[in-house]
Amino acid sequence: FFAFIPPASYCGGWVCFCIALVFIGAVTAVIGDLAALMGCCMGLPDAITAITIVALGTSLPDTFASKVAAIEEPTADAAIGNVTGSNSVNVFLGLGLPWCLASIYWASVGQTEEWRTKYPTLKHEYPGGGFAVIAGDLVFSVIIFTGCSCAALGVICYRRRAFQAELGGPKGVKMNTAILFVMLWVFYVALASWKVLNPDVGTGGQIAAIGVGVMCIGIGIVVIASLINIYVRHLESKRQSAKDHITQALDEHNKRVVRFQDIAAIVQSHADASPGSDDTLFLAVSDLRQHV
Repeated sequence: FFAFIPPASYCGGWVCFCIALVFIGAVTAVIGDLAALMGCCMGLPDAITAITIVALGTSLPDTFASKVAAIEEPTADAAIGNVTGSNSVNVFLGLGLPWCLASIYWASVGQTEEWRTKYPTLKHEYPGGGFAVIAGDLVFSVIIFTGCSCAALGVICYRRRAFQAELGGPKGVKMNTAILFVMLWVFYVALASWKVLNPDVGTGGQIAAIGVGVMCIGIGIVVIASLINIYVRHLESKRQSAKDHITQALDEHNKRVVRFQDIAAIVQSHADASPGSDDTLFLAVSDLRQHV
């Protein structure tokens, strides 16, 4: 499908860029519809499908792009900038542009019978009609997402001051950071899904759920880090055992080589001492027995 994208050498790359955007939009639309169908077949609400299946399908390419940028670039600016830039496009352009167009359309059309049927509580507050988006559980989800984002940015700033590296660094630090970021994603998905499935939970219940989630993050980091450490130590022990076995085999091989060299030297010395003699081999074997 993407083979139809022209080379980047045409018109300074603008043709490639524009057509690639069109194809990416088409693929994203297909992924969104397929994910919605999959969520419907699995019995998942649309909100949960959006933050899990659709989000993974549309964000994994950005993840791999950030990985490549983190490996190839000398600094972490490209990788982190790709993440923040992608989210900025999704929020400001992906939501702002269609909402702007929808607002213009409904401002010109006004109230319709379909609009009044869909929003019965808003028809008296907005007699002229308009583009309406019911928040639902969006407030709680945005609060959780904002908290996770602030935590991630705080960890990045701390790493810059403590280790002079936003990415990578010592083995233990980078492993714990990776586990923390994955747990933050699980924390956000779990709490947002919980709120969708329990829309009538009060403020006290929401605060308690956040506290339990934070405790689970801490426990999860400790457990996963411990399991990874055990696995890494097991691999290192196996590697060390294999290295010791190879070293022992090389030592045995070197000893055999030295023995063969000694045998050759003894035979050659007897051959030089009595050239053409039939007793040369007998004398050499006798000397070898005494040598061994």
